[in-house]
Amino acid sequence: AAQAAPQTIGSVFEVKSGAFGTPPSGARTAKHLDDGVVLNEFIETVPDGALQLSLLDQTTLSVGGGSKLVLDKMVYDPATRQGSSVINFAAGTFFWVTGNTITKKDIVLNTPTASIGIRGTEFSMQIGKDGATQISVVEGLVDMTSKVTGEVLSIPAGHNANVNASGRMSTLRVGVPHTGDASIDTVVAKAEEKVATAQAKAAARAGADVIAVI
Repeated sequence: AAQAAPQTIGSVFEVKSGAFGTPPSGARTAKHLDDGVVLNEFIETVPDGALQLSLLDQTTLSVGGGSKLVLDKMVYDPATRQGSSVINFAAGTFFWVTGNTITKKDIVLNTPTASIGIRGTEFSMQIGKDGATQISVVEGLVDMTSKVTGEVLSIPAGHNANVNASGRMSTLRVGVPHTGDASIDTVVAKAEEKVATAQAKAAARAGADVIAVI
């Protein structure tokens, strides 16, 4: 019997040259705009490559240069907005924007040294060749667990932290530092601008409410 085709779990909606995908038992091919992405596909970019993926639940994953990841699991029901996913990041620079899944505790992002739990958020992730992992949160909250020590650190918006190559967790630091990858830093800057605008509008509304009460 013919083998069933792998499940399509997303698509490419922006791409720079030098992005490739290798599906299970398939050949490595260049990724182009609107190409599908399937379960267990190995995605990689050359040092100056980049692409953006839109996953089943409308999660946006930006992939910078010299990056490698495998989309290990992705289940999503649009009717209930329930889903689960597991993505294994081997190396590189990324920016994650959570989509419509309401069961965010069932989204797990793995790196060689850390496991990342999401609570509705936008953040950048840098993974060195030695597996060291840095998370910088623009919006929301991320729980980072060291795979070596088991220590868990919650990283709120406007903060960053890292797990080094030996699995040691840093302290929580203020700021969202640039990654050094031009394509990812552009996405980070846009996200920060969006958050700042939303905060300004909220503050203006709060001010208007105060005036109305008086």
